[in-house]
Amino acid sequence: MSAEPRPRTLDVSALAPLEAWLAERLGADRVRLSEPRLLAGGAIAENWRFRAEVEGGPRAGTHDWVLRTDAKARMALSHTRAREFACMKAAHAAGVPTPEPIAVCAEASPIGAPFFVMGFVSGEAQGRRIVRDPGVAVWGEELGAQLGAALARLHTIAPPHDALGFLEVPEGRPARHLVALFRRMLDRVREPRPALEYILGWLDANAPPTDRLVLCHGDFRTGNYLHEEGRLKAILDWEQAHWGDAHEDAGYIAARCWRFGGDERAPEREVGGIASRAAFLAGYASVAERPLDSARIAYWEVMGAARWAVVALLQGERHRSGGEPSLELLLTGMMAPEMELDALLQIEAIEKRAEKRIESEDEKKTDTRDEKRIEKDDVSGCLRMPENVSTEPMLERELLAMALAQFREAIQPELAPERRYLGAMIANAMAIVCRALASDLDGKQKKVLAAIYGDNDETADMARLAREIREGAMTEARVPKLHALLRELVASELAARNPKLLASRQVQVDV
Repeated sequence: MSAEPRPRTLDVSALAPLEAWLAERLGADRVRLSEPRLLAGGAIAENWRFRAEVEGGPRAGTHDWVLRTDAKARMALSHTRAREFACMKAAHAAGVPTPEPIAVCAEASPIGAPFFVMGFVSGEAQGRRIVRDPGVAVWGEELGAQLGAALARLHTIAPPHDALGFLEVPEGRPARHLVALFRRMLDRVREPRPALEYILGWLDANAPPTDRLVLCHGDFRTGNYLHEEGRLKAILDWEQAHWGDAHEDAGYIAARCWRFGGDERAPEREVGGIASRAAFLAGYASVAERPLDSARIAYWEVMGAARWAVVALLQGERHRSGGEPSLELLLTGMMAPEMELDALLQIEAIEKRAEKRIESEDEKKTDTRDEKRIEKDDVSGCLRMPENVSTEPMLERELLAMALAQFREAIQPELAPERRYLGAMIANAMAIVCRALASDLDGKQKKVLAAIYGDNDETADMARLAREIREGAMTEARVPKLHALLRELVASELAARNPKLLASRQVQVDV
């Protein structure tokens, strides 16, 4: 998959300093690198595949290696390359399938940025291709079990660990540590996200205790592993590894945002869009001394959606800051409402299950939580597009719609294979703008703000709402249908940005 051209860290026309560094580090007489190829993926890093010819020393021979280095603009949640290498090396030593760790350079030279070198592993990693492969029906359950077993091996690593002393050991409940981290990251994003602040507040208030800390991958999902015909080859991308609750990684791969629609093809494929929870948990239990608590994973699915929402916003900020202009990054930044909706729906499901467990017929008469409960009737009007959409001809919208139609019909099919992904992103961006022009999202935001603050509060805006939710001044005790109103906002955004996902969540929108 090829995106639009972006500034690259590695200059493949000047490899001599890198070859000399590798020769010295590996105890070789000479290293020659050829056939450089930028691998797909790697939104936060660059991954370059090389053919390496090594003369002399313990690694003499011909190898396929991958050099991993920083993209031009880094993301705040990511480790340095040296720390990522240390985490991957520890996992490899524990029996987790990873690329072979070969060498690491913490300094900027010889390529102008820190990097590490690892062995090349063949296989498929692209999430959508994996879940759409017809073979999933044959090998999906087995692959899910292998992923569970690999995760259990990773979770045998616990603090203290000599090679991982740089990782902070969270005090108290690790979930609250993550919430605090995500809030700090959100402070770097210019766009206020009240729904995400609400979700983080819920996660903080409901943070579960943990009786053991383990090494969490931090980004354990379909898209970050390689497989061939259902055989797990390697877990990739260790730049967000940290000490945390063992259920965190399980919740992340089970979060709906990482199923890539696989559960729409087969509802039981709730883990990564390929496997059932039962297969994944059985694989984990086959290795682990203590199995995972399936009930606790639901909480961590909400955390997983929140994490990806924060990461998506940070990706968009990389573009908006001017550090790395990119249509792909800008579109990624617009995905946050998708995860917000999933998290809000998951919170509703968790709270309803909790209420069913504790309610009795007598409690129903006096239960003060009825005000907070979100029933379908409560939000039916909150999931509609604004009623004041203009029906008058809008030349700008018509112009853009016509340009989009012409692009899709006459230009996109003729694009060279390496430009088709860029063409798809351009078409998607134009379609988003067309729908946004028709939706009057600004009017919807004003309507929701008026429902919360009243019609005459001129200081009400999204930034104030987000701030008051974080500070605890805006709660459901003050606004009983706050959850529903926030879901209305998120659904309105998705009606423009991703109506297909909105429909897949069975959210009814009346245009």
